[in-house]
Amino acid sequence: MNPKRKKAYTLSHQSALTCIRSMRVGDPHNLMHAPFASWYRGLGLKPKLNRSRAVLDFAQPCGQDWDGMVEECRYLGIEGKVDILVKDPNDRRWGSSVNTHVCKADLPVGSFVSLGDGLQVCAPELVFVQMAQELTFVQLVALGFELCGSYCQVDSVDEKYELPPVLTAARLNNYIDKLKNVQGLTLARRAAAFVLDCSASFLETGSTMSFYLPHRYGGYGYGTPRLNCKIVNESPQPGEAPDYRCDICYPEHKLVMEANGKGYHAGAACDDDDIEKMAALERMGYKVVVITWERLKDPFILHKTAVDVAKAMGRRTPDDGFCLGPEQRRLRAELFGW
Repeated sequence: MNPKRKKAYTLSHQSALTCIRSMRVGDPHNLMHAPFASWYRGLGLKPKLNRSRAVLDFAQPCGQDWDGMVEECRYLGIEGKVDILVKDPNDRRWGSSVNTHVCKADLPVGSFVSLGDGLQVCAPELVFVQMAQELTFVQLVALGFELCGSYCQVDSVDEKYELPPVLTAARLNNYIDKLKNVQGLTLARRAAAFVLDCSASFLETGSTMSFYLPHRYGGYGYGTPRLNCKIVNESPQPGEAPDYRCDICYPEHKLVMEANGKGYHAGAACDDDDIEKMAALERMGYKVVVITWERLKDPFILHKTAVDVAKAMGRRTPDDGFCLGPEQRRLRAELFGW
C-alpha cells in the first residue's frame, strides 16, 4: 500500500445496498447524491468508475480512521453495523459498529464506484452477488427486479417510483459471467437468470414472479412477460390515447395484467384513467386482469386469477391444491416477509 495515499473505504453488502437506495431516491440531506446520480444515469461517469482490479489493496481504513468512517456512513442512511470490503484477512475488524468482509478474488473492471473524499461503494452488480449471502433465492430475484426497475424499496413499507434503473438484466448476467471464486456466486447466477427489466413497483415484481417463475420456485410457470411495454392503439376512439403502457403483458396471448397499487393508482382521476385504459384494451382484443395487493397475498384469490389467466392463454389450468403447495407457501412467505 502506498503510505502517501489517503485511506479509503469500500461499502459492501447491505451497507452498499442502503447507500445505493439512499442516493437513488435523492435524499436532500445526502451531499453525495449528485456524483452518484450522475454515475448511475450514465452521464458523467468514467471518472466515477474505479478501473483498478487491485482497488482493495488500499480500500480499508486503519487505526483512528474507523470511527470517522462509521460516522460518515450515518449520513448515508446506514444504521447499525457498517459493511466494509477488504482484501487482506489481516485487515478484518470485529466490533459493534463494523462488519468486514474479505474478498481475495480479482473483480471485473467497474466493480466499484468512487464517490470521492475517500469513499467508494460496490457497484450494483457486485452488491447483487454479495446479497446472495444474506437473501433467499426469491428475495434475490426480487432485488434484481428492483435494481433493473424504476422503483426503489426505501424500507419495508415505503417505495419511490419513476426512477432511472441502476442495472439491466443483461448487464447483471454479463457481470456475473466474469466472476470466479466469489461467495454467493452460485445462487446469484441462478437468481439473475430470472431477473427482468422495467418493473415499476414491488407489486408488479411480486405479481410477475408469482405467474412467471417455474413451479419449483412457487410460480405458475406461465412464461416470460414484458413489463411496462407500450401497446399501440392503431384506431383510437374519441377519448382514447394513441398508446398504453401496460404493467405486465403477454402480447402473443393478448393478455394484460394491471398491478393496481397505492403508488400509482390513487384518486378519482387515476380511477377514471384506469377505466378508460382497460376499456380501450378490451376493445382492441386484449383480456385485462387486475392485480391488487389483496388479490396477490390471498392464495385462493390469486389461484382463481391464475386459472382465468391460464384459460386466456390456452394453457392447462392448475390444480385446485396448487396454491397451498410448499413451494407456493415459501414464495409468499419470502416475498412478503422480507
